[in-house]
Amino acid sequence: MRLSPTRAPTLAEDLRNQIREQMKAGKSDKEIVAYLTQRYGKFILYNPTDRSKLRTCWVRTFCSITRGGLFVLFRYLKQRRELITDQPLSGDERRRAETLLNTDQGKTVMILFWLICAGLVAIALAFVLPTLLLRAPVSDDRDKERAKRPKSIAIKSLS
Repeated sequence: MRLSPTRAPTLAEDLRNQIREQMKAGKSDKEIVAYLTQRYGKFILYNPTDRSKLRTCWVRTFCSITRGGLFVLFRYLKQRRELITDQPLSGDERRRAETLLNTDQGKTVMILFWLICAGLVAIALAFVLPTLLLRAPVSDDRDKERAKRPKSIAIKSLS
């Protein structure tokens, strides 16, 4: 079975056609932008103003991963605590434990543990920080005025 190729116009073609029709009708840039935004939504502006949803999504993801990691850690610690008996070590067992802790294998395990922790923190920061710092607050009055102005459509590139 084979699907026939579609002849439906793409969104870009449709937008170009709509802009040409609006220009022929003598509409201004603001009217064309308002019409297209009403018809297709804010995503056609290519400059979404509300990034709070994106930040919320990343923060929730980070919190969920952290909560899951803490749950697994506490579950592991609880299970480990249940396996420990309250009997004091004999002299022979104490010496054996001290040699195990002082060997390179014991140090390697601790270094590996802390490297994994640092890696997880770095990954979490790599995902969360860019979204939080993505848009700096507007500091200058000229920038505030520029941000309020509607974006014009590049009409020259359509012909």
